[in-house]
Amino acid sequence: MLKINLQFFGGRGAGSSSGMGGGFGHAGGGGGAGDKDIKTLHPAELNLGNAKGASVDQTVEKFEAKYGDAKIEYGVTIDEQGFATQHKQGQAHSVGIWGGKGETLIHNHPSGSNFSDSDLHNFANTPIKSLIATSSSKTTKGRYTITKTDKFKAKEFDKAISKAKWPTHMDYNTGASWWLKKNQKTYGYTF
Repeated sequence: MLKINLQFFGGRGAGSSSGMGGGFGHAGGGGGAGDKDIKTLHPAELNLGNAKGASVDQTVEKFEAKYGDAKIEYGVTIDEQGFATQHKQGQAHSVGIWGGKGETLIHNHPSGSNFSDSDLHNFANTPIKSLIATSSSKTTKGRYTITKTDKFKAKEFDKAISKAKWPTHMDYNTGASWWLKKNQKTYGYTF
């Protein structure tokens, strides 16, 4: 069996501004990607108390409570019944984690930024259903969620991410949200 290890990055890096009107940036400072950069944690700690009536929302809330002020990235995959299946600790700007068919993948962004280009490329090219980036920055607390519909166009979305632009007066978080909201029907997802 081939092991696939994807890096989910914590938002745009400092070098993402091109003066061309925005665009999804790539997180910097991730260091070398690989198993040595990832610590596997126990998913059971996020499943405690979920024996009856577990839900994805409950597990997401537990994740946010646990990593709401974290200075490094963490990632968790959640199955359709609401149980955490993987739990990983990453670095300041990335966490290596992958998800299975229909799962929700949540990771925190200590910087508070919206999805990076790597986050969205990985979303398009994996069988996960939803991707969540939760902000652990005190100034931009919040949650970004993207979910595939049955009309999701993975290849087209993946290409579009590399070419995305938004008005120059928008900051990264506002511009990324504007682009993702504007293109929901075109590529078959909800944001």
